Amino acid sequence: MPRRPVRDVMQTDVVTLRPDMSAREAARVLAAHRIGGAPVVDEARRAVGVLSQSDLARLEADRPSTAAAGAFFSDVDDYRDLAALPADESLVRVDALMGRKLLAVSPDASLQEAARRMRSERVHRLLVLEDGVLRGVVSALDLLVAVEEPRA
Repeated sequence: MPRRPVRDVMQTDVVTLRPDMSAREAARVLAAHRIGGAPVVDEARRAVGVLSQSDLARLEADRPSTAAAGAFFSDVDDYRDLAALPADESLVRVDALMGRKLLAVSPDASLQEAARRMRSERVHRLLVLEDGVLRGVVSALDLLVAVEEPRA
């Protein structure tokens, strides 16, 4: 079987997030597209990270409080409860939550190379980057389709 490049099977219509988006806005994007995560790209579409539902869940579990603001008022009994209030998630940015490890292949990588990378990293999808710029995403399902329906 000839070696096919990733570019033959990768998905190019990729939902992305911006590093300066709020966690709340990012959660809405993921929910609207019914996806569990998305690459984070800068203005030039250079991949800078990946944000997942797990990252958002961790924010919920480790939600910061307004303790610093509450401490300012700690001498005033009426304001002591401020320290226990959860911080507003609209103030937490994607770049503070995202994973910075980019698991990627080039568009010219072979499907076999992509499969090996997925297996060794124990992931189901890889970013497809060319000089750091996001060109697409290749998933394990894309590789299965390529095996099932080899190009003519």
